[in-house]
Amino acid sequence: QQLSRFKLVNRYFPLGDSIEEIQTGYEKLIGSGWKVMAMPGDPTPRQRQLWAAAGGDEYSPASYTPFGGHFPFDGGWPGGPAASEVTQAQINTYWSGEAAAYVSDGFTLTKAIKLGIADEPGGYYPRLYSMLEASVTYLPDYRTYLQTNGVTLADTGAAAWGDVLPARPNQATTAGKRKWFYWTCRYYAKISADHWKNNITAIKSAYHANIKVYANLNNWQGYFYNWSTFGNNPDVADP
Repeated sequence: QQLSRFKLVNRYFPLGDSIEEIQTGYEKLIGSGWKVMAMPGDPTPRQRQLWAAAGGDEYSPASYTPFGGHFPFDGGWPGGPAASEVTQAQINTYWSGEAAAYVSDGFTLTKAIKLGIADEPGGYYPRLYSMLEASVTYLPDYRTYLQTNGVTLADTGAAAWGDVLPARPNQATTAGKRKWFYWTCRYYAKISADHWKNNITAIKSAYHANIKVYANLNNWQGYFYNWSTFGNNPDVADP
């Protein structure tokens, strides 16, 4: 029985690249009730034509990461380029360009049902420390955030707020410093969420207001900090 109230997205990986194989795969998926096809970030007219010929018209665009990475000072994905801050105007321009690419290949924006904004999002410590420490915008914002949430200068042990940098795990040696470290981790979660929200606002403006946005989660979601050497962290030996 085909689903009518849920839009499930299917991603098709053919064993070969022949037109006949792709067309047959699309037709079998349509016959099985799959109505929405995930399309890569660089769609082609041929893909749209084959999907349409099989009876499909709804699709799901995809991106490997939000524009600017997972944080507004990331500069790319968590193992990517050096830190740089992004603006809302740059985010808007990026997603407008992504949508325009689908239009130029014959896709209809209102038929974009869901957009995959990221694959296994996360961030690496201590790289996130150096990025925040270098940020002329977000380092002052971080210090204000600490004060707003009850962290005092005495908690940090610094002589002045201008000397306060993000708390590292090995600094959480007293009750006050543990509070400082806790709100440091919370700040990263907050600023990342705000950055994703700005990306989603731009996506809805570029495509349409009702498009759903999702991420392929991993990395122990729900944790503010997880001590581990997994993934692509280039600084696995850092204390």
